[in-house]
Amino acid sequence: MAEAKFLKGNLFGHVTVMSLTASLGLMAVFLVDFVDMVFISMLGKAELAAAIGYAGTILFFTTSFGIGLAIAAGALVARALGADEIQEAKARTTHSLAYGLLFSILFAALVWSQLEGLVALLGASGEVAALSVDFMRIIVPSMPFLVLGMMGSAVLRAHGDARRAMWVTILGGLVNAVLDPPKIADVRSPLIEGLLQDGLVAPVRLLQRLRGGVGN
Repeated sequence: MAEAKFLKGNLFGHVTVMSLTASLGLMAVFLVDFVDMVFISMLGKAELAAAIGYAGTILFFTTSFGIGLAIAAGALVARALGADEIQEAKARTTHSLAYGLLFSILFAALVWSQLEGLVALLGASGEVAALSVDFMRIIVPSMPFLVLGMMGSAVLRAHGDARRAMWVTILGGLVNAVLDPPKIADVRSPLIEGLLQDGLVAPVRLLQRLRGGVGN
């Protein structure tokens, strides 16, 4: 049966463990993203590097949407666990993931339909704008997978399961790193890898929750 892990033990220890594991997981993902950008810049085409920069600004905004949903899910589940309401915690997990999937699909569709306008607002034009839109038309549809993965991680952390939350995030980064070709011949290669990464992280986190049960 689940227990509120954070109600026992040293508070500083809990904060330290959760912070360090979260940092390691994020560092793994961002490091691989950085390497992707370096590879693209090595192609010698300034427009590609500029397109990645414009697209990254918009993708940061969409990722922030997922972070907000993840924080809400984690807080709701943690509160139920703290009150020793195990069934309520399970229900909140299910409902949070369902609403997260719905809202992320709607939000991704809205962003996808307005990509040209969003890129123009940032000041991109010509080939740079076209490449930025091409970049995001591949990545934005993977947003629901990314959001589910982030929310799944938040639920794992609400249970105090920092280790599994960290390793799933690192796994996503490793998938991207392994799929990086020695020489990237076109901008779509790292984008498709990112799509596979998002698609892998979400189901792994959900399977971990189902396998261990929301009470573990």
